[in-house]
Amino acid sequence: MKRPYLFAVLLALPHAVFATTISGKLNGGGGSDNKGVNIRTADGKEFHAYCVTDVCDQVLEEDNDEHGGYSLKKKFKGTKVILEYKIERNRGRIAGPDADDRVEIVKQLTIVK
Repeated sequence: MKRPYLFAVLLALPHAVFATTISGKLNGGGGSDNKGVNIRTADGKEFHAYCVTDVCDQVLEEDNDEHGGYSLKKKFKGTKVILEYKIERNRGRIAGPDADDRVEIVKQLTIVK
């Protein structure tokens, strides 16, 4: 009787605990209220994840205009990267989505040479 419940928990566990990894090329990034990166995968899909820590600071720079914000450094456009992200509740870290909304959060960004 308990086996179906255990099976359901095991199916949900990887999504709840482990980060997901994708690879592709940096296509864009930055933002004014929230920092984020855009990745284009090998199959042409676009992916966006938010940076809530300084993990993306190596590829983003502060804008020098009166509006502020961040943008992708020109030398990193088209650079191959490996992105580790996790879908988490916002909990007020990102402007816009509700506190209970689930968003993609960058955990690790590695530049492939």
